[in-house]
Amino acid sequence: MHGDPERDLSGTIVVVAPHMDDELIGCGGILASAGVAARAHVIYASDGSGSPASPYPWHRTDRAALARARQEEARAGLAELGLPPGHAHFLGLPDGTLQRRRPQLEQQLAIMLEELRPDRLLVPFRMDFHPDHLAVAAAARNLRSAGNLTAEVLEYFAYARWKLLPGGDIRGHIRDSALLRFE
Repeated sequence: MHGDPERDLSGTIVVVAPHMDDELIGCGGILASAGVAARAHVIYASDGSGSPASPYPWHRTDRAALARARQEEARAGLAELGLPPGHAHFLGLPDGTLQRRRPQLEQQLAIMLEELRPDRLLVPFRMDFHPDHLAVAAAARNLRSAGNLTAEVLEYFAYARWKLLPGGDIRGHIRDSALLRFE
């Protein structure tokens, strides 16, 4: 079904992004919608310090500087989409460790969601193949099943192209009734 973000995503929207860029890859078009930007927030679970990693073993990356740069880039990107200042929130968990830190992720996410009180929560697709994405999706499901979250949980695709699937796109293998497309 084709959707209209302003109609189908009413109320406060919170996108949970495992890394800085997942919100734009998965939800950038939604966030850029004129009627959505002012009421949207983005929570970044990781600090972004693990990407991009240098392919050269002798090149040392200043991870703290990278984390700061990625935060500033995320704020600038959201501003370009029209989100108000202060609508970017950073949990700061070490990039690449969200699976191992799921209790901490859930605890911090619960606190932030209690503050923001979203009507709609957008999280990565539950069968994504990146461990940090899977951890965020599982944390949201756990909060929902524990009764700590009343928001409608919707999943977005950061990675929809799966080369091992017939047709190469996971969306072709999901019932149309389970998909809401914003194009």
